[in-house]
Amino acid sequence: MNKKIFYSIAMTIIFAVEIFFISIVHAEIKTYEGVGEYIAGDFEKIDAAKERAKSRAIQAAKEKAGIFFKSYIKIINAQLAEQDIISVTNIFAKEIETDFESSSVQVSKTSGIMYRAKVKVEIDTDEILHWLRLPEEVRNLFVNMTEESRNAAEENNAKIFELKRQLSNTKNKIEQEKIRQEIEKINNAFLSNLMMDEGTKFFQLGNFDSAIEKYNAALKLNPENSYVYNNRALAYHNAGNFKAALDDYSILIQLEPNLVNAYVNRGLIYMDLNDYNQALADFNFALSIDPNLINAYNNRGLTYYRMNEYDKALADYRKTLELNPNFAYAHNNIGTLYFSQQKYFEARDEFNKAIAIAPNYGQAWFNHANVYFMLNDLEQAIADYSKAIELIPNYADAYFRRGRCYYNLGKNDLAQADFEKAKSLGFQF
Repeated sequence: MNKKIFYSIAMTIIFAVEIFFISIVHAEIKTYEGVGEYIAGDFEKIDAAKERAKSRAIQAAKEKAGIFFKSYIKIINAQLAEQDIISVTNIFAKEIETDFESSSVQVSKTSGIMYRAKVKVEIDTDEILHWLRLPEEVRNLFVNMTEESRNAAEENNAKIFELKRQLSNTKNKIEQEKIRQEIEKINNAFLSNLMMDEGTKFFQLGNFDSAIEKYNAALKLNPENSYVYNNRALAYHNAGNFKAALDDYSILIQLEPNLVNAYVNRGLIYMDLNDYNQALADFNFALSIDPNLINAYNNRGLTYYRMNEYDKALADYRKTLELNPNFAYAHNNIGTLYFSQQKYFEARDEFNKAIAIAPNYGQAWFNHANVYFMLNDLEQAIADYSKAIELIPNYADAYFRRGRCYYNLGKNDLAQADFEKAKSLGFQF
């Protein structure tokens, strides 16, 4: 099965999309309605039938919301691909009201019940603006989650349509029963995907515990849903439950042995656990399947860096840039390597390259500031720390380091304010 399972990239966060906002944008909340219908056989579960009707209604409403979103993107002078606009609309168009109607119908000489759903969704432009400012990799993760969900729904709808067509064309009782059992299985898979979607909404809000609860429920409905294992593993990883994440990736690999990004993701966890040999084994295996997998080279480079094997790390970062010259992560990681070797001017040049590619890359601005701090150019360091804080408002370390600059310049009031802010954000002095 050819599936695109999304992945994460260790260390550093990238803001790699060029977005230019107009100076003043007034927040808007728009509401749209959609209607969807589904005809269920008398053997189908009511909850599955109603959810199918509702999902069609939601999709109809989201298509209307997408027209507004497309025009809004032009107003704020942001640049998004058509596919991304569709995915972002699916993320932010929230269901706020649903009504159901049902009636008996006759279809192909058999009776059934038609469920009709009417749904209202709303879209908040403030949430869109916030999303556009997120790191590109985070946004890509959410878009991939949404795309996979939509693709799974389309595949499921096609299967249910074909099975019901087969059922209407056969008179063999045994064959009819087999088809009905298969329909029940497909309906459970459909409900599993819906529960996965609920989990993904929590994931996107950073509520990983609630996301995991929804993913657990999704797997009860369909224990072989590889998408859910991948999503739950990501949630466990972000929640700090590395063992559970490793278990899920191992199950995912059993289900889909050639999913390279499953090995990359598992390698990241081993790296976080300081099990560098196992991390390297996973990255190497992923590269044996796909020799041009950028993230495997980048993450293997990070592993070598943590092992103090700087030449090997640098080689992997260079390979990453050979495959994608605009991969800002790699420039930032090379800069970090040079910084650790006290090659401050070389480090500055790499951070400059990262920022040139990704002007909203907060971590690169922070690292750039660290270079100027070491060069004793405190005013420039303050400017760069301030930029990092603008992009990552709760960056405790940036507040602390900017406070040190103010302190060294004798600006004690400003220094104290930054130290207190850093402490309120959890910085340990």
